[in-house]
Amino acid sequence: MAFCYVCQEAMKEGKVSNHKADKSFITAGFCNWKDGITKFKKHQNSDCHKEAFERHIQLPQQTKYVGESLSAVHSEEKINNRHQLSTILRSIRFLARQGLPLRGHDDSQSNFIPILKLYGQSDESILKWMEKKTMKFTSADMQNEILQLMALGSLRQVAKNIRDDGFFTIMADETTDQSNHEQVVIVLRHVDSDLTVYEEFTGLYVVSSIDAQTLTNVILDTLIKMNLTFE
Repeated sequence: MAFCYVCQEAMKEGKVSNHKADKSFITAGFCNWKDGITKFKKHQNSDCHKEAFERHIQLPQQTKYVGESLSAVHSEEKINNRHQLSTILRSIRFLARQGLPLRGHDDSQSNFIPILKLYGQSDESILKWMEKKTMKFTSADMQNEILQLMALGSLRQVAKNIRDDGFFTIMADETTDQSNHEQVVIVLRHVDSDLTVYEEFTGLYVVSSIDAQTLTNVILDTLIKMNLTFE
């Protein structure tokens, strides 16, 4: 004999009206196997079974749309990604300000990876982040891009300070590196309202020659990039 578990439990709990009760599936037991499939479908669509299912199987009072759930997961991922990226940025900024190399010939000679592991002693999430195979923001290309963005940010601040002070002078010098390439050093010197003197190094520029026109072009190009007037 076969019984309907949901209808039986609902009947025990008094959640099914007696006039709707399908006794063959609740008390007597179903045994007409010749018409089994037809009877099963009929019982499934009966008022008794529907009422038992609605009242016995308690559905949550509040549900969320799939889009809302996916949005919540996405939001948590963004928060975690930003937290890990902030840790990576702080590490790169620290090494850059101390004049320390980020990478060596391999990870055993790296300063960048050990400092992330140091953060991991107080924040295990960074250690889990470093176990990822991709999208960790720790590759050599990513390190170089972050350093470049920091450098450009510093130059923008230097340029703003010079514009605020109003006057500046230019110091330029030429040197030759180990590979015998000519390089020009540009330094901008300015004085603030408190008469504090600043000498701002803007970078090394590789040039093909050191004739007057080439050096002039390098200086003018530097001023244009920093949005400083020739006057």
